[in-house]
Amino acid sequence: MQDKYFSRGFSLVEILLAGAVLALLVTVIGGTFIYGWESSRLLGNRTKAVLLAEEGLAVARNIRDEDFANLADGTYGLVFSNGQWEFSGSQDDIDIFTRETTVTSIDDNRKQISTRVNWDQNLQRTGEVLLVSYLTYWQKVVEKFGDWTNPTMQSVLGLAGNQNGRKVQVQGNYAYMVRLGGDPDFVVVDISDPATPVLVGALNLPDNPTNIAVNGNYAYISSESNSEELQIVNISNPSSPSLIGTYNLAGNDNANGIYFADDKVYLVTDQDNKNGEFFIINVNNPSSPVLLGEEELGSNAQEVVVLDDYAFVASDSNSEELQVIDISSSSSPNKVGGYDANGNSAGLSIVGFAQTVVLGRSGGEVLILDISSADNPELRGTFDAKDDVNDLALGNDNDYVFIACNEGGEEFQAIDISDKDNPDLLGSFNAPNNLNGVAYTAESDRVIAVGNDNNSEMIIIQP
Repeated sequence: MQDKYFSRGFSLVEILLAGAVLALLVTVIGGTFIYGWESSRLLGNRTKAVLLAEEGLAVARNIRDEDFANLADGTYGLVFSNGQWEFSGSQDDIDIFTRETTVTSIDDNRKQISTRVNWDQNLQRTGEVLLVSYLTYWQKVVEKFGDWTNPTMQSVLGLAGNQNGRKVQVQGNYAYMVRLGGDPDFVVVDISDPATPVLVGALNLPDNPTNIAVNGNYAYISSESNSEELQIVNISNPSSPSLIGTYNLAGNDNANGIYFADDKVYLVTDQDNKNGEFFIINVNNPSSPVLLGEEELGSNAQEVVVLDDYAFVASDSNSEELQVIDISSSSSPNKVGGYDANGNSAGLSIVGFAQTVVLGRSGGEVLILDISSADNPELRGTFDAKDDVNDLALGNDNDYVFIACNEGGEEFQAIDISDKDNPDLLGSFNAPNNLNGVAYTAESDRVIAVGNDNNSEMIIIQP
């Protein structure tokens, strides 16, 4: 009887244990199902948001094609009326999504279009998608594209002192140049008549400026200064530019490259073993910039371009001359990929558009990269400029790339990348000395280049 009683008690314990294990399994399986369902729902919402943002860009493109004048600066919603989409109000709501499409003038012939879609993912978390594109008044400027097979120098501008021209950007009728030291080391040049450029404004900045981005009333400058790696200049009055804001990054490394987009500056620096080399800074208040986030790249970063939710950085890393950073969260940028080019030549310069990035390297190689999968760029084509590619600029509706380099006899080169698998030399020009910076203006179909010649720090090149 004692053995029988013991056997029955043991069976009851087994039943209780089995029940507990079953309950645990049900909980785990149920939790996994709920988590999977929630993840699928969030992914589905983001996919819908991307489609809505793409629709906003497409509507702006259609409005441009109808009449460029209808792309007035402002923030709009969209409405479908009389068989076509139109701008209406300041936003539009679709189910759980709120969409805003913003139009911003770059110059008389170009607009920046950004579409932002927001939604509540759950009670604790919101979602956001931002897509940015650039539209050209092609009906006006396409007729201006000249024959770049035989470029020539139209005019020159020499500045006091022997300091080299370093980088240049163009906005409207003005070119903005930074120099490697000197007084002044920031100049504003009226290029409304490319045959006679006129110096209209100048400023002496703390330490040596290295690069420049221009948007609206402000020029954003990267610097070698240990206390002011970012410098912001008010250019609303071209004849009287003024330094109105600075930002001091941790450490003493030089800032080399800069890009502006959507009230943010993206700044890249030399390698710092204690701090990052990639920084996102809010410049909504230009007099008081605020650091939003940073990321460690592990090598010197030279230049940066931003496309949609990703920043692409030209780097001197031997294993990733192109580095890719996810910037969908400004407070937590995250390196997600890169491209390892053949050899050990550093990445020096970079430009990009749509699904394409163009990377210039020391030694002369120019890479055309497909970024359809941003975290895994793929090589399309290469071009040999024969010496260090110091700067790049896009032109002719992104079919041309203009190159500033050190190649004697061909310091300026124009290449055709309309066939991205087979980029081809259009023409070249023998500049007075090495060229360090280059910018293109569609208004006059001219290239503004800056370099080392003491009598012509700036030259204007025509087709």
